[in-house]
Amino acid sequence: MNKTQIFNQTAVIHLNFITNMPVKLIFEHAHLNQQSQANRNFLFGDIAIRKKAVMRKMDLELSLQNIFNVKEFETVSYSANTITNNFFMLRPTQILMKAQFTF
Repeated sequence: MNKTQIFNQTAVIHLNFITNMPVKLIFEHAHLNQQSQANRNFLFGDIAIRKKAVMRKMDLELSLQNIFNVKEFETVSYSANTITNNFFMLRPTQILMKAQFTF
């Protein structure tokens, strides 16, 4: 059997520079080391800014996803006698605006 090592790190940072406008940064690093292939490193990042409107009971969130524009991602998982390699094609960097209403 090939020796495989998987290492994942995630950091979530919440910043509150301005009242009612929190900023959230998310970074994730994945390292995949397999004897049969070259080492693979994946770095993902997202940023989101939320505007909390107290009077109108509505929150707006603007997020930038996949800021490093990673195009592919690979995972390896083990279950009993099965080794599964998954290969994903990812969306490019995108901007998303969300509105949340509270009644």
